[in-house]
Amino acid sequence: TQGVSSAASDVYKRQELVCEAFRAFVRRNLAHYPADAEVSALGGVACHFERQLRHVLATEGLRAGRIVETPDEGLLNYHIWNRSE
Repeated sequence: TQGVSSAASDVYKRQELVCEAFRAFVRRNLAHYPADAEVSALGGVACHFERQLRHVLATEGLRAGRIVETPDEGLLNYHIWNRSE
C-alpha cells in the first residue's frame, strides 16, 4: 500500500505542478483581459491537461472556451462556410 500511496502522491504533485504552470501563464499573459473573457486554447498540452486548464481559468475569473488539439476542424468549418462562390 505504501507504493500506491506514493504513486498517488506523485500524481497529485504533478497535477499541482501543471496547475501552477497554467496559473503563472494566465497571470502573466491574460491578466489584462476583462474578468469574464472567454479563453480558448489550441495544442496537445491544453488538450491533455484540459481539466486542469479549465479549473485554473475558472479560479482566475476567466471563462474557458474551446480547447482543441489541432485547428483542423475549425479551419475546415471556416472555409466551408466562408468560401466564395
